[in-house]
Amino acid sequence: MTSFFHYELPPFLEKVFSETSLNFSSDIFEKISLKYHNDEAREGASLSFKKEEASVYALGRMPATIAAIKDVLRRLQQKKPKFSPVSFLDIGSGPGSFLWAFLEYFPKFERGVLLEGNSYFLDFLRLFIKEGESSFKSLQNVEIMKKNIINISLMENEEYFDLVNLSYVLSEISEKDQIELLKKAWNRTSDVLMIIEPGTPKGFLNILHARHFFREQGGFFCAPCPHENRCPLENRKDWCHFSVRLKRSNFHKRLKSAFLSYEDEKYAYLIIQKKPIERNIRESRILKKPIKRTGHIIFDGCSQKRDERITISKKTPQLYKKAKGKEWGDLWENEEE
Repeated sequence: MTSFFHYELPPFLEKVFSETSLNFSSDIFEKISLKYHNDEAREGASLSFKKEEASVYALGRMPATIAAIKDVLRRLQQKKPKFSPVSFLDIGSGPGSFLWAFLEYFPKFERGVLLEGNSYFLDFLRLFIKEGESSFKSLQNVEIMKKNIINISLMENEEYFDLVNLSYVLSEISEKDQIELLKKAWNRTSDVLMIIEPGTPKGFLNILHARHFFREQGGFFCAPCPHENRCPLENRKDWCHFSVRLKRSNFHKRLKSAFLSYEDEKYAYLIIQKKPIERNIRESRILKKPIKRTGHIIFDGCSQKRDERITISKKTPQLYKKAKGKEWGDLWENEEE
């Protein structure tokens, strides 16, 4: 099964939307969706959003992007349980999806910088932060800066951040611009860099390009990769992605002309860190939804050695019980060979 998040917008975000005069249109949402499903580089599509488009994107997409980011942060905590960032940099913040996900895991921080080029998203960010300060005092430590992600030239001073985030950004720029942005983001990272892309073949290709770059830079892959070897899914029809399920509000169902009470947000991601990782050679990442058969469970996994198919039988009761609790995206520790 996919991870399930019972997600609702925080009360202070609901307050902003309810008190702001906005034109929420399913036609505008459909236009945005078509734009974001185009396989061509979108050259900063969100930067050109008008007020109505920015509004619809914020309310229509924020729940899903926040859920995906929360899921990736959960994976980060699993691999680095002692990680507690006191500073972060979010490049291409949009209406602040990363910030609201980050606050759930790390509500206390000393320095946060949000970079965004769209004026309407910046207006939302300021409103959200103003309303949220009573719930999260650390929001007083957030600085918002207007920066175009295509021609970004970060801060002139040599400031470093414990966590740098690039969520749903690479898909908006060309491959050449991606490499330049990755260089700048890596140069500002003191510990962890987190990248999230749509869970499409194109999104995974962007992740692969980033993975190649960071292998050359000497970065270490925290998740989902359990190794720094060549990705076994390169040049294959399959692609590495994951999924998170979130509850739809009545508004979302109207906005998206949907009937289901939930939606699945598919995403691809990569977490890179500067310091070496102590590897467990028996560890494997579950790349697909587990296949449950009578008397056994099958995992498609990725380990240091290869991509592999793992079968756990009821004949090994303890392993079988453990396997029943595993989901797509989880880690599995293989038996000794």
